[in-house]
Amino acid sequence: SLSMPLRVCVFAGSRSGNDPLYAEHAAALGKELASRGYELVYGGGNIGLMGACSEAHQAAGGKVISVIPDPLSPVELTGESVGHVFRTKDMHTRKQIFATLADMFIALPGLSGILLRPTISPLSQVDWEPWRSCQR
Repeated sequence: SLSMPLRVCVFAGSRSGNDPLYAEHAAALGKELASRGYELVYGGGNIGLMGACSEAHQAAGGKVISVIPDPLSPVELTGESVGHVFRTKDMHTRKQIFATLADMFIALPGLSGILLRPTISPLSQVDWEPWRSCQR
């Protein structure tokens, strides 16, 4: 039987943090997900931890799906996004696409601001589950 690969949404910052280990571990995560055959869904930026994870994932042969709101494009993109790009009008639509595409979620360090804002919180993904029809 044919099965679709699992998709993992990684919430990662657009900065690398104060310790180079954060970027190293983000890249290691991207590589590990690719080695397991998982597809990566992420915020679309090519800087910081987002860039480290997505670039390592693609370099290891993994499929990458980028989801970036138009207002953040000038801030989080210094070049091209990695993989297939979904452009959205706002953060809420970005989060809806994350919830639709991903089977699992991982949040990397440095996201305390995002975790505290319910409008873009990765934790709010749990709230959508009862209304989501799982076809995968």
